Amino acid sequence: KKIQLKELNSVNQIQKLIEQNPDKPVRDLLSQFRIQKDICWKIPDSFDLIFTRKGAEQCSSSLIADYNASKFMKFHTVADLCCGIGMDLMSIASNKDRVFAVDSDRNTLMAAEYNCQRRNLSNVEFLNEKAENFNREVEAVFIDPDRRKNGKRQIKAENYSPSFSSILAMSKRFPHLAAKLSPLFDYDDLKIDPGYTLEFVSERGTLKELLLCLGKTHTESVTRKAVLLPSGSTIDDREKVHREFSTIKKYIYEPDPAIIRAGLVAELAEKIDYKLIDARSAILTSDKITTENFGRIYQVVQIMPYNLRRLTAFIQENDIGELVLKTRGFSETVEEMRKKLKLKGKKSAIIFIIKLQNKHKMLLLRSLNTHTV
Repeated sequence: KKIQLKELNSVNQIQKLIEQNPDKPVRDLLSQFRIQKDICWKIPDSFDLIFTRKGAEQCSSSLIADYNASKFMKFHTVADLCCGIGMDLMSIASNKDRVFAVDSDRNTLMAAEYNCQRRNLSNVEFLNEKAENFNREVEAVFIDPDRRKNGKRQIKAENYSPSFSSILAMSKRFPHLAAKLSPLFDYDDLKIDPGYTLEFVSERGTLKELLLCLGKTHTESVTRKAVLLPSGSTIDDREKVHREFSTIKKYIYEPDPAIIRAGLVAELAEKIDYKLIDARSAILTSDKITTENFGRIYQVVQIMPYNLRRLTAFIQENDIGELVLKTRGFSETVEEMRKKLKLKGKKSAIIFIIKLQNKHKMLLLRSLNTHTV
């Protein structure tokens, strides 16, 4: 039915298919097809797999799954706890002797089993149980706790299932462990023994996950690391750096959000030989252009004092209808600001509103990026 489903282009065609097949679960097939279609942007072979709606929302992209699996290359037996519909699981299992797939939801586990069969993986044993109850012998463990409760995304780590404290307890039994956490996890208060790395992973300029790596999954002498996919570029805190500041020069550099969230902007500045414009804005500047692929680079066209009237007048006078607006140290959100602006023109612009020395400046910029991070 797959080819037939792909050819459906109207409500009438769908209704006709339902009427012609009263004894078949056409509605369920159509629902599955819609999920596959919605998710194909991050899982290229989605039409060969099956998904639950929740699983589709939470699962890793193929790119992220392959990166997570790379943390387990040196191990022969691994457990994927809270395996979901199996995206990370399938990447992890591709070169292992034996893998255990654990999930407390039976339907989700059945989807994972089907997907592994579609990928011709016969080395996976499926266990319908809670992650906390897993007690088989394995060399390493990957765990992606459920971060949604009653349909709402959970920020606090103790609201995960299993909770963060439970994950730490599991690491006593399985010291070589990597756990996927929310990128908003408050790592400043993390109190665990040395020998861990927090990896902030972005995909094409969007921060996707925070990976807590313990034991042999962590990077020696590194506590925080930003990983940018698909390039594979990394920045870490291995070396101490001296922060240097400068007034705004000809070019400014906006680091990838993984670098900002990991608190590694000064490390990036040293690597690309740029300087920070202040201690809080996470914006770098220089008179020379760089081709380093760690974020977005802009040429400064004009710097103006900020006020709403001036911004509105600038937009109207320059016929701006498409505006990329970003703020640093500003009291209002971009969404609130956009509601106040009348964007009716035919031209486009990039404007940063930045707080410098207790004054707000507007930076009119031109993007120099020719590719995606």
